[in-house]
Amino acid sequence: MKTLLFTLTFAAALHSHAKILSFNTVDFNNKLTSEEASFNDDLAKVAKNIDAFKIAPANIHAIITPYGNNAGFDYGTNIYIPRSMQFTNDWGADIVYKTTMDVVAVFSHEYGHAVFDDLLGRILPVHRQLKAIKAEISALDLKRIQSPLNDEERKTIFELMKQKEESITQNKEFIRVAVLAMPYGELFADAIAVFERDSKGAIFEALYDPNISKARNPMAYEYLAARDFSQLHELEKWTIDEPHVLFSPLRSVIGSEECWPTTNEDRAKKLKGLARMLLTDIIEKDRAKAKATIADNKSLMEKYKALCK
Repeated sequence: MKTLLFTLTFAAALHSHAKILSFNTVDFNNKLTSEEASFNDDLAKVAKNIDAFKIAPANIHAIITPYGNNAGFDYGTNIYIPRSMQFTNDWGADIVYKTTMDVVAVFSHEYGHAVFDDLLGRILPVHRQLKAIKAEISALDLKRIQSPLNDEERKTIFELMKQKEESITQNKEFIRVAVLAMPYGELFADAIAVFERDSKGAIFEALYDPNISKARNPMAYEYLAARDFSQLHELEKWTIDEPHVLFSPLRSVIGSEECWPTTNEDRAKKLKGLARMLLTDIIEKDRAKAKATIADNKSLMEKYKALCK
């Protein structure tokens, strides 16, 4: 019965539509500024392309800053995206600025998180409860940005957001499920991005910089290359269990010649199949109170290959 319920719930999601509910372009004092129409159009196009896959209704607000060191989905309703991305990585590479195309690819990844998060909330009651609190935090932050507030009102909102965040961090079940789902969500968000861009290296290229070369920064390069669906990440040799790249051997199968989709119809079919695989694995892990491991790549790789026949 539980499996049937999951199938019906997932099927219902496939007919829903995702969209960007609002654009909020802010400065570093969190004040609204004039919007850049062309950049907003780029983000809206991403949402439209992902919506065409008809996977889940990831309705979000886009909050755009002039520049930043990363983009992020808050697991409620907000995606925070820098107009220009700059960062210094953990291995000492210099600050880099990314092009609009790169930043849009990163937004596609974050939008993929929103899609997967919606599906996850449908199958795990604990995550559904977490999402409800996260949505409340999102609404408060959006109010802080969109409404003219005095210092006291702004302080009150910050306190409310802090209280709600603490209610999450103090809930061991919330944290357990979030940790369990993280590597699955990162893999799926990357898959959404490379399919939406129709480029196996979209995420790798969005994060890569010449300072991060094999010769100059081998550790940084290896980590970023692990996000590339066109490279071979051999399961037998894979040792990196960081959530973003734990499933990189599966990435190699998704990006293989026999599995790489050539039409939007095929992309949608494979993304839906991938979502079912990952969510089923999460359900099994949740029941066993277990976490994902590198070894889990093997069964997922075999199941994905079956989608390609």
